[in-house]
Amino acid sequence: MKLANKIPFLLMFPVSAVAVYFIGAGVTDIDTRIVDGSRQWLLVFSGVYLVNNVVSWFLRHSWTAALVRMLVCGLFAYISISELIDIIGGMWGHWGQLLGSEGPLDANVASAVRYTIVSWLVCLVMMIVSIAVGFEADESVQQ
Repeated sequence: MKLANKIPFLLMFPVSAVAVYFIGAGVTDIDTRIVDGSRQWLLVFSGVYLVNNVVSWFLRHSWTAALVRMLVCGLFAYISISELIDIIGGMWGHWGQLLGSEGPLDANVASAVRYTIVSWLVCLVMMIVSIAVGFEADESVQQ
């Protein structure tokens, strides 16, 4: 992928994280404070994502930097996976209501859980992209 195509692709994820962050301001939080927690983690993951891309750009020829940044992003991906498992496991019997049908949950609880799942999925996707994408030179440039 050429650099001119890679930059908009890479900027799409923190922009979506910021959009999800601002959408969370309209979601009523519940007693466990999952909405506020996931909103703060969105900012942390966006910062890690941007720092990862800066390090990837300036140290693109260093294998050590690539391994360290992949390890750090893998750790953050593990955090998002474990949070998703906790939320999905806790709401296992309420999936019908979370997907839009009627159920015993309060509407605010269902909305908070939906928002939290979306925010953690955005965090996970950012870390997967951070691990996968680098700024190594194309083969045509290396000749």
